[in-house]
Amino acid sequence: MQGQRKELLLQMLAESTDFLSGEKLAGELGISRAAVWKIIASLRQEGYCIEAVKKRGYLLQETDVLSAQQIRRALAKPWREIPIQVYDCIDSTNTQAKRQLSAGWRGEAILTAQEQTAGRGRRGRDFYSPRDKGIYMSLILQPQLRIEESLLITSAAAVAVCRALEGELGGELGIKWVNDIYRGGKKVCGILTEAITDFELGVVQSVIVGIGINLRPQEFPADLTQAASLDAGEVSRNRVIAAVAGEVLSCMQTLREKAFLPEYRRRSILLGQEITFEQNGIVQPATAVDIDEDGGLLVRLPDGRERLLNSGEVTVRPCAVQ
Repeated sequence: MQGQRKELLLQMLAESTDFLSGEKLAGELGISRAAVWKIIASLRQEGYCIEAVKKRGYLLQETDVLSAQQIRRALAKPWREIPIQVYDCIDSTNTQAKRQLSAGWRGEAILTAQEQTAGRGRRGRDFYSPRDKGIYMSLILQPQLRIEESLLITSAAAVAVCRALEGELGGELGIKWVNDIYRGGKKVCGILTEAITDFELGVVQSVIVGIGINLRPQEFPADLTQAASLDAGEVSRNRVIAAVAGEVLSCMQTLREKAFLPEYRRRSILLGQEITFEQNGIVQPATAVDIDEDGGLLVRLPDGRERLLNSGEVTVRPCAVQ
């Protein structure tokens, strides 16, 4: 019961843009003003910044403690009814989303965590996810797309993440096909898209878009030579999560119109570059030429032939030493 009252009080504070009196909070919760004060003190110990002013009451200030209520408050209005799940520590938000879908979850959802113990990236790689240093989130979407359109989801999500991060933090971001976000030649964000498909109908039923953002300064493991932090300073993670989720959800509404593709091409850090790509264990040199209408990477081989890549590992070739 005490935990429910705490959640309700926090929700009331999060939904209010003005001070709420102790009397009002006590009346709504059916408890004494002294009990309200005890809950406020407990929330402050958890890291919530709650201002108290005599004869006015309490006001929840923006905080970096992950909170479903504060994420919801920062979300654009069309998305405020979407379920939001916040975890202190979890193996992986994508893995949790898959568990929920397997258990019969229907509809959209936003999942996020302070820390992941088994964060996942593409091609079975780990995603380094230390406590409080980044944003680790997944969105469950129900796009009802054809299977062949599924690559567009990752491409659109990459554009959406760039828009959200630039809007909240400033700076300029680029996209390394198909799903990595770069700044200054270093990877600051990765996107892992996983789909549940109906092969008989040829449609994607549910999609999980996992997004990992290196937000705060941190020491990366020695093998992550391309990783860097956005050095975001005091910005609230709740606000960034809301911005990212809102942009992704907005892009999904018009996915089939492909309005994001010109921006994806403009943000690409590969086009015109000499690259290598790996498919079926074979590494080949090529030049990145274009992004096609379905999000595939068009490359030109050394013999002049062109090939369209819909998957695979791509690396920019280092300049030849003179």
